[in-house]
Amino acid sequence: MDKHIASGKTRTEALRLLRRRLSDVACRALIDQTAIGAPTRAFRVELVDRVIDQYWQQEQ
Repeated sequence: MDKHIASGKTRTEALRLLRRRLSDVACRALIDQTAIGAPTRAFRVELVDRVIDQYWQQEQ
């Protein structure tokens, strides 16, 4: 978020961009998972971990 704010975006715009990226990752993972069967609880936990990891990698 700091990178977007430094580039001139408002806090609201930066949050909107972050939410869009996170939802894109989640949707892509769900589409991949549903192609092979119904998502399990373990998959949902893994998905949340993956989204958090990608967020932190982009922030660094």
